[in-house]
Amino acid sequence: MSKERYCARIFNTYGILVDYEGDIHKNRQNVEGPIDEPETFARWKNRVLGDVTDVVVYVPNEDIAGNTLISTIKERKINSNHIKKIFNYLNREKRKSVLIAIEETSNKYENFSIDALETVLSDLNEELQSSVNEYFESYIEKNINTSKGTEELVRDLVIVYNKAASDFRRLADLNG
Repeated sequence: MSKERYCARIFNTYGILVDYEGDIHKNRQNVEGPIDEPETFARWKNRVLGDVTDVVVYVPNEDIAGNTLISTIKERKINSNHIKKIFNYLNREKRKSVLIAIEETSNKYENFSIDALETVLSDLNEELQSSVNEYFESYIEKNINTSKGTEELVRDLVIVYNKAASDFRRLADLNG
């Protein structure tokens, strides 16, 4: 596992950024989570990082005096390449999870199974007019072994609704 990936996992688990020299134990894949008792930095370092050296913890510096020279602050600069690599890794992982979520959602709604339609009808059974129930029973019977594309299903329903609205308007005009 790359150092940046492990540091990103530390960041996700503890909310702190670290850097170190050396390699974490080769078998270590997951960051050990927080423990219930108070823990010193030395114990945490040993438990989470193992036998590494030159551990640096990046923390915000909120108490910089207004008259501090920028050159003084720059002298304390951090290894920005390491931090950039950690955030690049986190961005890649986030993009991957977003793409996976988009694909799962797309797959979920690409097809609308007849079982799902039956579930919706069952949930609405008490509220549906008998003619609507009859229509859907017939629709399900004709399509029992298929999975309708969502667009195709909506198109079928809009056509039927349009015909019903047209027939209703015609009847209303006749009864005037």
